[in-house]
Amino acid sequence: MNMYGRCNDALVTQGLEAGREKVGRIVGRDVVALDEAGICRAAIESLGESFSDGVVAPLFWAACFAATRDCML
Repeated sequence: MNMYGRCNDALVTQGLEAGREKVGRIVGRDVVALDEAGICRAAIESLGESFSDGVVAPLFWAACFAATRDCML
């Protein structure tokens, strides 16, 4: 199970404090005042950032470099 699933499981089965503790491992914000919706938003935002950094950005730069290479030939 990934960290995002663990956040959800902790929130559902163990309550807000456990959800805050789990989401605090993957976000760089103060999680003390987060409610249930805030914990979910923080996890989703972190997932989106990871997807952007790990998938979208490399594909974007690969496409840019491929286009530049084709122009140089």
